Amino acid sequence: CPAYQKRRQYRMRLLKFFSVVFVCFGPQFGSAGTVSKDLKARKVITEFLKVHMKSFEQLIAVDPRKMLNDLEVLSDTSSQVFEGNTLTSEDFNDIQAFNDDLNFRFYLALPENVGDLVDEFITETYRNSRLLCDIATVKIIMDFGKAMGDSTVDDLNTIRAIRDNSEAVGTCMTSLGNFEDILNTTKKTYSSLWGLAGYRKVLDIVSEDPVPFIAFRKSIDVVKRFVTRAKMSWKNLRLLRRVENIIFLTWNISDHENDPKPELCAGFIGVDDAAKVLEDVRSPWFRKEISKGESTKSLEKALEPFGKFAKKLGEFKKSWDEFYGSIMQERSFLDSMQESLYYVEKYTSLDDQVTFLTKASEDYGNIWANSIKKFNVSHLNVFDGHASILSTALGHADKIEYWCHDVRKKYDFITLAHVFKTIGNLDLTESEMKVLREKVNKTKHYDVLSKFLQDFPTFSYMQDGFQDAHDEIVKDGNFSKTMEDYVDAMVNTSANQALESTKKHFDPDYFSMTLQKALLGLLSYDDGVANLIVDNNKNIPAREFLMKSDKKKDIEKLIKELETLEKSVKPFVSKDFETLRQALNTAVNVTGLQGFEYGFRDIMDQMALYGQTIYNGPPLPEESVKFALEHSRKFADLGLDFSSHTGDLLAASLSFDNIREEFNTMFGLNPPVHEKTIKDPWLIVVIISVCIFLLLVIGVLLIYGLTERGRNQYKNLYLFYFGKPEDFEKRWRYSLFMDRKDGRNALLDATREINALNVKKEAKRGAYINVFTEFGNTPLHLSTKQGYPEIVEVLIKNGADRSLLNYQNRTPEQMIPENYQETHPEKVEKYKKIEAIYSKYRNKKFRKRVPEVFPSSSFHIYVEDKADIDLTNSFMAKFKAIVTPTLIPSTTHVIVKTDSDGVLEIDGFEYLTWIMNGVIIVKESWMTDCLKNPKLIEKDSKYLVEKVRFKDVEYDTVTQWSKAMAKGEMPYLFGVYVCIVMKEQKNVFHITSIVNAQGGTMCKDFPEKQHYNIGSHPYLHAHLGPLFIITDGSTDLTLYRNDPDKMYTIFTEKEFVHFLLKREINTDARPNPIPVAKEEEE
Repeated sequence: CPAYQKRRQYRMRLLKFFSVVFVCFGPQFGSAGTVSKDLKARKVITEFLKVHMKSFEQLIAVDPRKMLNDLEVLSDTSSQVFEGNTLTSEDFNDIQAFNDDLNFRFYLALPENVGDLVDEFITETYRNSRLLCDIATVKIIMDFGKAMGDSTVDDLNTIRAIRDNSEAVGTCMTSLGNFEDILNTTKKTYSSLWGLAGYRKVLDIVSEDPVPFIAFRKSIDVVKRFVTRAKMSWKNLRLLRRVENIIFLTWNISDHENDPKPELCAGFIGVDDAAKVLEDVRSPWFRKEISKGESTKSLEKALEPFGKFAKKLGEFKKSWDEFYGSIMQERSFLDSMQESLYYVEKYTSLDDQVTFLTKASEDYGNIWANSIKKFNVSHLNVFDGHASILSTALGHADKIEYWCHDVRKKYDFITLAHVFKTIGNLDLTESEMKVLREKVNKTKHYDVLSKFLQDFPTFSYMQDGFQDAHDEIVKDGNFSKTMEDYVDAMVNTSANQALESTKKHFDPDYFSMTLQKALLGLLSYDDGVANLIVDNNKNIPAREFLMKSDKKKDIEKLIKELETLEKSVKPFVSKDFETLRQALNTAVNVTGLQGFEYGFRDIMDQMALYGQTIYNGPPLPEESVKFALEHSRKFADLGLDFSSHTGDLLAASLSFDNIREEFNTMFGLNPPVHEKTIKDPWLIVVIISVCIFLLLVIGVLLIYGLTERGRNQYKNLYLFYFGKPEDFEKRWRYSLFMDRKDGRNALLDATREINALNVKKEAKRGAYINVFTEFGNTPLHLSTKQGYPEIVEVLIKNGADRSLLNYQNRTPEQMIPENYQETHPEKVEKYKKIEAIYSKYRNKKFRKRVPEVFPSSSFHIYVEDKADIDLTNSFMAKFKAIVTPTLIPSTTHVIVKTDSDGVLEIDGFEYLTWIMNGVIIVKESWMTDCLKNPKLIEKDSKYLVEKVRFKDVEYDTVTQWSKAMAKGEMPYLFGVYVCIVMKEQKNVFHITSIVNAQGGTMCKDFPEKQHYNIGSHPYLHAHLGPLFIITDGSTDLTLYRNDPDKMYTIFTEKEFVHFLLKREINTDARPNPIPVAKEEEE
């Protein structure tokens, strides 16, 4: 046996794996006793090892030695089951294969009413359904394909026939595309007739070689022998759950997505760095630069425990690496061990299986042990001709279905139908075959149709085969009668009777036999066992029943009553409604054994304790005790006191009148009754009850509203239904930061990734729904153009503006391509769905989702250098969690120093870069007020810088820029291509940052206008040329300044700053603006 042969290898792998586990999770790191509690040793360890802390703690709690010992015990006992075995794995596979084959044959059955099935099969409707396409239409397609692929064919009508039969060809393609729905209507008849052919094969197999069937009894005995050994050997150690937990924890630890973020160990790259701390303190550099010559002995002494800990940590890291490596090597082994334990622990019915296999061997032997000659079925050969033609027809029908499955994987039948339709609409009046072929070849997607036409002859061949066989069956006027005789002949064969008998013995009527065996088994208890039960049973009615001398008579009476009840109830099945009442009345008369409701359960408990409790009588025979225990355990849940159900049966019987009355009322069968209205005081009771219920609900809602979460939720609900635009604007101020994940807008990313689930998630969260991409499209424009109906519907239902214009001056609905049936045949269904969505919601408006509150804990505040130093230090100390010492990509606020009027004086690009990137600019007075009242950190909107002064010119556009960036409005420099022509490019970094943030493009080389479309303009600057040149005046740009096509706009750095701060917008309102770059597309 494979399991026995590999036992040693299995044990060695277990030993290797769990020995590594023990090395890793031994006593040295079971606790952090050697290190101060303040150090949080386990957190340090998990950070250095980069493992999930919770999983690590659970894993070190495992006792590897005990687990290994238990697994070895299981391995030894399992191996004992197969000791002395001479069978090979191939022998066991043969037994399993024959068993599976036998089970399959049990499910095969001869069809009933085979004549009716054949009558349906030969109908024209059935034939057409299995053919899928009309044979004449198939010939037209075949001739067309041959004419297009064979230059020797010169019949022009073979191509023109597609035009003349366009509708029929389209119907054929539709049928092939929907073949499953069509063939499903024929499945029942088709499967039943196939079963007829399959059953004949089974009978032939039994007749030709019954030896395997007869010899299978020996296989049953082999399995019984192993099951008997397993019953005695296996101990239920319940290891599966423990092993599953270890595997889950090791997988979780090795998953780097669970790696902890460095906190305590942020200053150490690895374990070696921690061990070098003491060496650093003793170094000459430390003594010179840090301790300034003073003694470091006290510090060295204080660090000694840390040094020891670091050393142990290094040793542990080596053990951990070995453990982690073993996880990677033994993954498949651990999975197979888990699977084996699952089957060992799941299989708990060995006792029952020994009994079952014993009887199965005996019954099987009685059925199959007789002479081989009796299984002769040669007399069925007279039906072979009819059976063969039926099998031929069914075989071709089967091949047609498989062909459709294969072809559907390769071709889209909607596209094929569209190509045929396009060909049918061509002008095919040419008189030369070559010209006609060339015209058809130029049809869009004809290359796909050409490949399909190469596969189509196979379908035609199988169609012809089915049609010929079907015609032959139809011509035989007695085919139905012949098939009925054929089935009768197979039913009466001895081989069929042997199979039916085997099936019957292997699938008995379990319940009826169980009850009878349980009752009669009570009479087989040994006298000593019966006395033990009587003397110690706490169930008085059960004890009294067992003490009765005529209990056999009572049991036989009960069995007879049950058999009588079964016979009495059968006539009531499928009878009228009132007749069922009699069945219930008959059942009331069977009272059972009173007081013996769960007597077997009490007996089982007693016999299980035998030998463990005091018993004064003589020792009982072991066989008798064992029989009583197994018998009572098997029937512990079998209740025998039916008298307790008498009331339920009588109540059910009496309720028949009420049920009948309800049905009569429902279907209007009662005579009309003149109704009278009677004032009912219960109306007042109902009203009072409803009022009390409403008060309770209101009370619960009020209490919930007192919580912080409740207040936020109620406020959001109020804003959703009654909120004013300014309420939404207050929250949208932070959309630039709220809607970003990993530095990118999450809603736009979800739309580009065609992730409808994430789009819905972001929309419901309150993300600003009308944000523009850097290419001048909103998510609704983009999803409509690309054909994503699910995303389109989500956006519209969450308030997306359907009237917004994109960079092409188109609304979202206008992004649906014209003539998409021809230009995008693969997306026809998607665009139809999108058109239906716009039509459905055309006159319906949807509220915008309420944005989430941006908490002050998510602020990232930077204070510029010009601010008061003492004030800055105090502010940073007070709000250190949200203040950063340097500018970072996620900075939300910059605090600046302004003049007495609140105007920010700027002299270059640094401040401008902050403004253009959407950072919120706040006055220095915010720090002062927040130190006095920390709650004012939430009121940043009262301290916004609104004006900026550059070169003595004031602009009030700071908050306009902040709002535009927060809501992702149309990029200010969309369609602008910027080139810097300077000898010294000091501000190139700032200019690049601004241009990229505002949707423009930085040119690597000087932009020559021949690469761009003449007459184009930036979308928001229709009066300017799209090619911006920023110069220091040292280069002569007269040629470009006087460009007759007005393609260039020349700025100095100062002029470019003024241009941005003005924020003047002159939208290109032309119906179809010319794109700047040639072949520009998102």
